[in-house]
Amino acid sequence: MPKITASILLLSILLAPGIVLALQLDSGQAQEKTEIPSPLQSMWNWVKEKALFVYDKIYFVLSKEVEQRKPGVEDEFKKETEEMKQEIEKEAPSWWQRLKDLVK
Repeated sequence: MPKITASILLLSILLAPGIVLALQLDSGQAQEKTEIPSPLQSMWNWVKEKALFVYDKIYFVLSKEVEQRKPGVEDEFKKETEEMKQEIEKEAPSWWQRLKDLVK
């Protein structure tokens, strides 16, 4: 439970500048682009940059792992497909017989 609370607190701290900035933009208090960016805009840009950096790192690691496991997963999928086909072929006559018995 403490991990969840800490995660929520961290997330709210990171998202607060963006929320305040969005509220400012919605209320028509947007600054012109020629002015110096507000501290909230600077904070939001920093958070966005760090989030994209972390996302890129996670994506890089996971994509390498996916590429390594892909051939094994494809082989396993083919095996499972063949097993299911064999089971269906075994069960199909019994289902047909059950249906015929119900109709009689």
